[in-house]
Amino acid sequence: MKRFTVIVLILLGFLNVLAFDYVSTFKQGEDIFFNSDNQVNAIPVFERIVQSYELGELPEDAYPIYMKSLEYLCLLYLKKGDPQGSKNMLIKIIKVNPAHKLNRSIFPKKLRNLYSSLKKGLVGYIDVKCPESDFICKVDGKDAEKDETGKIPVLAGKHSVEITKPNFSTITREIEIKIGQVVTIDAPIVRIKASATILTSPIGVKVYLDGVYIGETKDTAPLDYVKRHVDTIQELGITPSELSDYFVINNLDKGEHTLELKKDCFQTLKAILTIDELKDYHYKPFVLERSVGYLNIESGVFGLNGDVFVDGRRVGNLPISKLEVCSGNHTVKVAFPSGFFIKTVSVKKDQIVKVNAVPKPSLLYVGTKPLKSGMVSFNSFEDALISSFKKIKIFNPSTNTDYLSSVDNLLKGDVNTIKKITDDYGQSLVVFGVEKRIRLRRLIDFYILNTDFFKLEKITVNPANLQDVDKVINFIKKIPPLTENTAFITVINNPELNHPVVVQSYNDFPAIGDVILEVNGKEVSTEKEFYSLLTPPSVKLKVKRGKEIKDIDVKVTKAPVQIRQNLNSISYNSAYLYYKSNINNPDFDDVEVNSAKLNLGVCYLRFGMFENAFDIFSSVNLPDTPGISAGTILYLKGVCYQEIGLWSDLQMLYKQYNYNPDATVINSHGFKVKDLIDFTQAYLKAH
Repeated sequence: MKRFTVIVLILLGFLNVLAFDYVSTFKQGEDIFFNSDNQVNAIPVFERIVQSYELGELPEDAYPIYMKSLEYLCLLYLKKGDPQGSKNMLIKIIKVNPAHKLNRSIFPKKLRNLYSSLKKGLVGYIDVKCPESDFICKVDGKDAEKDETGKIPVLAGKHSVEITKPNFSTITREIEIKIGQVVTIDAPIVRIKASATILTSPIGVKVYLDGVYIGETKDTAPLDYVKRHVDTIQELGITPSELSDYFVINNLDKGEHTLELKKDCFQTLKAILTIDELKDYHYKPFVLERSVGYLNIESGVFGLNGDVFVDGRRVGNLPISKLEVCSGNHTVKVAFPSGFFIKTVSVKKDQIVKVNAVPKPSLLYVGTKPLKSGMVSFNSFEDALISSFKKIKIFNPSTNTDYLSSVDNLLKGDVNTIKKITDDYGQSLVVFGVEKRIRLRRLIDFYILNTDFFKLEKITVNPANLQDVDKVINFIKKIPPLTENTAFITVINNPELNHPVVVQSYNDFPAIGDVILEVNGKEVSTEKEFYSLLTPPSVKLKVKRGKEIKDIDVKVTKAPVQIRQNLNSISYNSAYLYYKSNINNPDFDDVEVNSAKLNLGVCYLRFGMFENAFDIFSSVNLPDTPGISAGTILYLKGVCYQEIGLWSDLQMLYKQYNYNPDATVINSHGFKVKDLIDFTQAYLKAH
């Protein structure tokens, strides 16, 4: 007994300060009622449930528990020696629901008789005469029930009565009932709509009628249906346990209606329901055909492993072979130590889709730290910024404002904060803002850094100007293409001739001074047009030299493009992560891979990491040709030696080089290798 007393005291002590779990509380009360040697200890528990329900603190779903609580209180008050309290509970039950039937297993006959006697002194009856047996009767807006008399008991007084049935007309009556009186209501309801009853295999199919979602099939088919339709079930080849319960579609007008049945991993089924008469239609079960495909997910970088997630669910480590998925779109994410791969793939029925996963760096926006006086309203600016981040294809864009509280740590270069971001997002470009005031203007300093090493870059914007979003985006993504097509010809615009003119050429024809009229039969008037039409392996040029016009074939090759160290508009943090993540990209050819390595080395130079730069330059293999070539790498390795002060190594580097006199260092406008070597050797002798 002490155990139950303690439970009740603890329970009641916490009810007013904690969320009221009425289900658990009711079970505790029942435990005391049935198992305690002092049942009256359960009274406070059931009183609390009754009080909470009547005050509207409990949902309508709690009605059965509320009614049972009233029953228990009726018995407990009597046991406590309070017959009036017990009687009051019986009266309350009648007033709440005059058709309520007492639980015969716990109520003695004496109390049941008292209940019947009290009921006679409070209620009258409604007797509905309706041609439809399964009609619905509502009294004062609530579903009414028949009692053991076969009539609907209601409290004496005025009531609004509504008799209806799905797909039938509705009849309403206003009545007044006296105690013991029986009021008969004639309700000749008539059919005004049709219905269609369907079943589906499998269960859990979404049902659409004329393009509108109307519900989902549930449960399993009734036993009587299965027994009566054995032949149909066998004919369709379905398992009864996978056949849904009846799904009734009401309020159908005459004519044709489009039925659509949809479920993940199954083909959508469409059917036309033809309603010729206003009646109840019953259809054979609709069977949806399973529709799945398969994913083969492999690492695009040899030896690089990662965790694989499909639609947010972890499915294992790379490689993943023939993973069964529903037909449709799926998000594949692979978490590598150096970054993430994220791609949405479309899978058709029975199709095997191969996914080659290559890590990309993450672009993480952590929000903007406001001034103490409050952030200037910049919701539109931030929404546009986040939307633009998602369009930068070289990154996996993410937003996580949980890191906003760590902005001060990021500004200080806190190692633990950066490590946490790296653990969560791989190698990342982190973007965050800090609001500031300059006179009457409130501006935002956006900081950009990468998690490989701490190198802040800053750009200031005015959040009141949505065009400043482009300033941030261009600052991040303005990375040149890795390669360009070249014919080893340099042209400039000549407005007087309305055609580009050759100013440098490493070909025998065209020569310097030649006018380019057409490329592959298309007339060109600008330098930009000329370069845009160069496509490997060759193009046909129409050129004019003096009065002579010739058609010639010129070889076109793919050549690397080098990031320029003097362009402040480029975010080297962004470029560094992009190039680093692509030096092992299996989709790149040799020219693109070597260009990525070249530019990664240039980023290292920018950051003063000369040994890293020298190592990556040493792995670049470019031909000794005009443009970005072996001469470029020679020059950049020499820069590393110069910066470190290894002059003797620099001299040895150049002495060992067997150069091509036509090869250049930077581009077709730059030094020739021989010029650079001669200059360097002269410089070393002088110093």
